[in-house]
Amino acid sequence: MRTKALLALTIGFAFFTALFVGNVSAQTVSVAATNLTLSASGTGTAPRQSVTFTATLTSGTKPLSAKPVTIYYYHNGVRTDDVTANTNAHGQVTETTSFASAGRLNYYATFAGDSSYAAATSSGLTINVG
Repeated sequence: MRTKALLALTIGFAFFTALFVGNVSAQTVSVAATNLTLSASGTGTAPRQSVTFTATLTSGTKPLSAKPVTIYYYHNGVRTDDVTANTNAHGQVTETTSFASAGRLNYYATFAGDSSYAAATSSGLTINVG
């Protein structure tokens, strides 16, 4: 059996840097496109008469259920949320409201998006009360 002796002497300082260059894979998260529409039972009404709004959220032709959608309006530049609710099996949220006084309100619906589906906002819908 052979044995070897190793003698090491340290004089001064040595600095070493290790660099790892490996495979780095970027993950791209893609979400499905969505479409959000808003309709109303009427766009002209009198004070104290009801209007029913329906927001419908889809991805392609598929209705999206259990997704939070907010129906809101702007009046004099101020946003007011009417309702935030999860969509039903048909991808819809409905809200029935009446108006205390005459005026013009711009309604919208919005979905903030999630890990599977993109955010969406409906086109505006103007309600003339008077």
